[in-house]
Amino acid sequence: MLNTPATELLKEGDKVVGFKAVAEDGTTYNVRSAHGALLATGGFSGNPEMLREYNELWPWDEKTPLPTTNVYGHHGDGIKIALDEGAEVALMDSLMMFPFADVKNGADETTVGSDTDCLLVNAKGERFVDETLDRYTMTAALMEQPDEVLFLISDKDTCRIEGDKNYYGRSIQRLLDQGQLYRADTIEDLAKQMGADADTFKKTVERYNEIARAGEDPDFGRMIFTPDSPIENPPFYASPRTWAAHITEGGVVTDDISQVVREDGIPIEGLYAAGEVTVGMSGVSSMALGYVTGCGVFGA
Repeated sequence: MLNTPATELLKEGDKVVGFKAVAEDGTTYNVRSAHGALLATGGFSGNPEMLREYNELWPWDEKTPLPTTNVYGHHGDGIKIALDEGAEVALMDSLMMFPFADVKNGADETTVGSDTDCLLVNAKGERFVDETLDRYTMTAALMEQPDEVLFLISDKDTCRIEGDKNYYGRSIQRLLDQGQLYRADTIEDLAKQMGADADTFKKTVERYNEIARAGEDPDFGRMIFTPDSPIENPPFYASPRTWAAHITEGGVVTDDISQVVREDGIPIEGLYAAGEVTVGMSGVSSMALGYVTGCGVFGA
């Protein structure tokens, strides 16, 4: 039942027996189950209000846009429903940002280049961080750069382009036409497209190549390089990126049978939760659990 969000739980005494949902046309459904209700609604990376409410790490204010790389629907609805029942939550301030989000739409599938073996520069064409650090550290560094924008620089060897598509299957020509990617046969031409000073960017690339060939980075302490790390084989690519909300690691607390528990540790009878809506589950691992749960529910 699409476009029919659950709004509250149905209960018999203290036992959860289902939920109420309202369809797009206003029709209200009371959905009941002999086994209770399962919350599998994901996290809240797509809910700016909740991100601001629980944030204790990032330098946001009320005017800061908070895009997300996540799919539509990560609004924290399941967490809010559980909180209404007195559920315990934990790690709600553990908010993972992603430093490789598209500057236009927040997606990461438009990336061109290997984010594990690349050169990152700011809008001035200057290197500013060890490219192999964790997402939290890289995002913090990105937030200090002009316009909070970076360019992921790659060449023929590290662009991860297969045919006419990027690693995620997106059309390279469409990315170029929409200004989501820049391509040039020279470093100077690439700098011009990026809006960076050509001399500055050229010196940055030359310095980076020198470091990559030596395998030692006295500038930022990077320790991981491969034979393909130097940026030297055209065509050259610049993928404009910024940061966006990616994963929320906090959520409701459950017991060993996935039943949601209250703050006093007592399970809420009939209310279960799985995936990123629960504390400590996020990313691919939560997707896998959700898939298995779905197979079990619909195969029963």
